Amino acid sequence: PFIELRLAIPVGILSGTMHLPFGYTISGLGMHPLAVFFICIAANFATGILVYFILSKLDSWLRKKSPIKNWYSRWRGKTEKRVANFTRKYGELGVALFIAIPLPGSGVYAGTLGAFILDLPKKKFLIATALGVTIAGIIVTLLTLSGQLLFV
Repeated sequence: PFIELRLAIPVGILSGTMHLPFGYTISGLGMHPLAVFFICIAANFATGILVYFILSKLDSWLRKKSPIKNWYSRWRGKTEKRVANFTRKYGELGVALFIAIPLPGSGVYAGTLGAFILDLPKKKFLIATALGVTIAGIIVTLLTLSGQLLFV
């Protein structure tokens, strides 16, 4: 779950070694795409819940006394601005969209932090996370399957 589904889905679906542009290669496990999709969705959703729980217990310590307080404060501030932009435009659906877009700096970790900072109610957080992770999983699975057809 640490790498989220943006890498876990391609690694799970692809088999053998695939050579990508710019000299990159990726080796996969060759599992069935639906199995990979559901496993990654469940693991990513569980990761969001775990991160939310950890934040609820450690946020004040991370901001004030931890050895990583400077890094955490910067990450927290950047994430708050980015997620706030989405929620201003789209409300709670903005958190789902932030989690769903497969770009660096978005995803379940940052989306969970953003929902926590913005004090999104737990029920709305769970719905937004489930929706965002599912959309991200669909996008990454489709990109992986279409990319496999193009580069194999």
